[in-house]
Amino acid sequence: MMQFKNDFSMKRAALFVLLLSGLSVFLPMPVQATQSVTLAWSPSTDPNVAGYNIYYGTASHVYTNRVSVGNVVSATTAGLVEGATYYFAATTYNAQNQESTFSQEISYTVPQAVAVQPPAITGASATNLALAGQNVTFSITANSTGPLTYQWLDNGNPITAATNAVLTLNNVTTAQAGTYSVVVANSAGTTNLSLATLAVYGSTAGTLTPAAHVKGQFALNVSGVPNAQYVVQASTNLVNWVAVQTNSAPFTFVDAVAGQFSRRFYRTVLLSSLPAADITNGLAAYYPLAANGNDAWAGNNLTLAGSPSFSAGAINWNGAVPTFGFSSPQVWPQTSLTVSAWINMADPTANYSVAACYGNFNGTVGGAYMQFFANASGLTARIVQKTDVIYIGRSTPASLTTGWHQVAFTWAGGTSSSAIKIYLDGTQIDNADNNGGTFTGPYAGSDVPFSAGAQLSDGYGIYGKFTGAEKGLRMYGRALSGTEIGALYANGTTGGIY
Repeated sequence: MMQFKNDFSMKRAALFVLLLSGLSVFLPMPVQATQSVTLAWSPSTDPNVAGYNIYYGTASHVYTNRVSVGNVVSATTAGLVEGATYYFAATTYNAQNQESTFSQEISYTVPQAVAVQPPAITGASATNLALAGQNVTFSITANSTGPLTYQWLDNGNPITAATNAVLTLNNVTTAQAGTYSVVVANSAGTTNLSLATLAVYGSTAGTLTPAAHVKGQFALNVSGVPNAQYVVQASTNLVNWVAVQTNSAPFTFVDAVAGQFSRRFYRTVLLSSLPAADITNGLAAYYPLAANGNDAWAGNNLTLAGSPSFSAGAINWNGAVPTFGFSSPQVWPQTSLTVSAWINMADPTANYSVAACYGNFNGTVGGAYMQFFANASGLTARIVQKTDVIYIGRSTPASLTTGWHQVAFTWAGGTSSSAIKIYLDGTQIDNADNNGGTFTGPYAGSDVPFSAGAQLSDGYGIYGKFTGAEKGLRMYGRALSGTEIGALYANGTTGGIY
């Protein structure tokens, strides 16, 4: 009788090893991933099999735990220690508790639990000023180890249905002026951000009302958008108009020579729809280039090489010798950006580099992130994934001339060239794509310094040496709107803010 049992056991052992050799591990649901594991196996076709035993331990072939799971084909083992590696094997048994030898062993390392952290807001963009009827957008980006919820507020009051990362106000009215904030939450907590105070102006038109004046003179009180630049024009026939004063609203205009005309008409023309106030929301680096290469915003200063000089609040690049400025390498904005500068080119048809993130600190090319350059009287802007191979970009017609111009480009974060816009003197002018390869995202290395006046090229030093003057070089970690680009231009032309 004993011999029969032994024969039975041995026969079943060979069979069970074969059938159980496909034993596999299925990962559990995330909530259980650090404490349990589910095992599954191929069922035995032998009618004498009454059930299965699961053996496991933390050393190979040393099983300190045994669980009889019955006649099933999967089982979950709980109570496992995070970070530990477990070894599993299985046996079968019959109604007389005769047990087979072990199946093939498998192992599984229990993952470490990831604690859910409160959300962290990593980026934001907002509009501070708008005219009635315009669309206004606020947006944020946040990191979290769990699902996020959003709630936007206006002056502390929740905005109905404003529960996304982006808040858009269409056709704003003066009643929507106020402080806008957002609450971001997950299961671990909440984070609040007061994003911007929005001012909404009902009209850009200047209002003229008579003011006290002396004999032979005429005076007007001019109001409109506060701090915006208005020019007062005068005419004797309502056809030919001449500018007689430019000032920031509100102001009083006095025409001291009004008595010389039998009749004179007056009107105001708005030079800028926004006040001459600096735009700093999202600013990542700001190089005035008025007296040195210092970053006035974040302290990431340029090291100036060659022999540039400074005059009239600008740097004069000497393109005849290496004049290359570069800052310490770092990872620049990865989700969207704006680059803006004022340039005065000695030769608008030349190939000049306005700004770039190209090459590494020791003078060789390790990667490229961004290029903004002038060529044949046009402008080209690129966001680069791989040097000279994979990039997206846009180009403009031949529009550059001598004299001071504001040039800017924005990248809204997309993977096609349509995400890029180029501006000249506050007006978008790009008209053609400039692509290479299949772009999936910008180069994210930390070996690409921000440069001005030239760029590293192919490991051979510098390229695109600028001949002329440059000032007010800025990089933002967001895509400024067309209105904001226009404001940067107006700030430079009428407010002296570059």
